[in-house]
Amino acid sequence: MNGRPLVVMTQREDADPRRGETRDCLDGAWAEFMAACGLDMVPIPTRTADVAAYLDRLGADGVVLTGGGGFSCLEPQAASPRREALEARLIATALGRGLPVLGVCRGMQALCLYFGGRLHRVGGHTAVAHPVTSRSPRIGHTRVNSYHDWGVAAHDLPRELIPLAEAGDGTIEAVAGRTGNCLGIMWHPERTAPFDAHDVRLFREFFAASGEGS
Repeated sequence: MNGRPLVVMTQREDADPRRGETRDCLDGAWAEFMAACGLDMVPIPTRTADVAAYLDRLGADGVVLTGGGGFSCLEPQAASPRREALEARLIATALGRGLPVLGVCRGMQALCLYFGGRLHRVGGHTAVAHPVTSRSPRIGHTRVNSYHDWGVAAHDLPRELIPLAEAGDGTIEAVAGRTGNCLGIMWHPERTAPFDAHDVRLFREFFAASGEGS
């Protein structure tokens, strides 16, 4: 063991009708980003039946809910009910054990929906960069990348989450849990090259990593 925190990563589920396969997918850039943060990572298969046992076997230190894909309640054609069910179990299990949970883009949306919040369509947030206003020293960004069509307004944010940053149109860009160690961001840290120092610090501190990334 090298002492680096081990983080479980959720994945997008993609279907290949030509081969009759449904595949779990994770951007390879995540491996490089997590290494830069001094973190080890293991993907969790979407069809994992016993989330608690999986976390136990790995000795997991935290969870990242990654981006990509939609939700059954919003875009059924782009949704994976299996992934939604897995992530709901994962959030409940991890927070129940005091493990930190960080949601990225769709992952932050999953946290909002899990706690009873609502999402709405947004414009000007797809494949662009835009300014953000931070309400917390944890968020060092003044500008972030953006790859989403759905967002959450302040009045639709569940009471279990507090806003940490917002875009110019009022859309919430980062949240933290009032109770339970959870955090959500709407930008993709793995898609920035080179990786942004603010993101590296955020992940390193949130998952209590020490030492240099490699």
